[in-house]
Amino acid sequence: IDADVSGCVVQELLLGDEWAVDTVSCTGMHKAVALWRYEKGVANGAPFVNMCDELMGVRGATEKALIDYAFHALDALGWRWGPAHIELKMTSDGPRLVEVNAGRFNGVDFKLFADVCCGANAYELAALALLDPQQFCRSVPSYPPAQLRCCGRLVKLVSSVAGTLVRLRHENALHQLQSMVYLRAPEPGDAVPLTVDLHTCAGFAHLLHQDPAVVAADYDAVRTLEPTLFEVV
Repeated sequence: IDADVSGCVVQELLLGDEWAVDTVSCTGMHKAVALWRYEKGVANGAPFVNMCDELMGVRGATEKALIDYAFHALDALGWRWGPAHIELKMTSDGPRLVEVNAGRFNGVDFKLFADVCCGANAYELAALALLDPQQFCRSVPSYPPAQLRCCGRLVKLVSSVAGTLVRLRHENALHQLQSMVYLRAPEPGDAVPLTVDLHTCAGFAHLLHQDPAVVAADYDAVRTLEPTLFEVV
């Protein structure tokens, strides 16, 4: 664009783990439905590639501080009704806001994770807030449980190649993982992008199991198989 630029916006450098809080609000009362911890890493020359979203219980001061900060952000915006997806970083100075997505749900396929791990999901609670505000305010807890019913990780598949998929290698091995409940990957003939950000994520693996050690081991297995997962031309 041929235009003079007379100003700029400077954003604070935020160092620390990245988190997300999924909320539903009713008459200005906020409820945290799910708390996620993001894992990002270096891939294909890109410094911040989404690797995994892990559901977390509210087990201590860190988790509660993140949720309370998210509630304060919603209050500052005057947000009173409906869902929101708030992304934060926990820095050495405490929680800091990345963004508030007011009026929208989490962009990933979260329902199964929320139902199994937390016992409720934002879709149904948003409907309850509109249809029966008193019941929502009275019965829905303000925070997710300290001890989740199940351990869940939503894994973003990273492709180190780009082209047209010939076949998905290691598919049987992936489906045999104890915690693998759903695998969404390209089909033969589909385009496979080189993964450098969330939009070029090559697929998803849903890991759910009562034993966190099983989920952790299966997550490592996915990452081990991933570099040779996609055969393309």
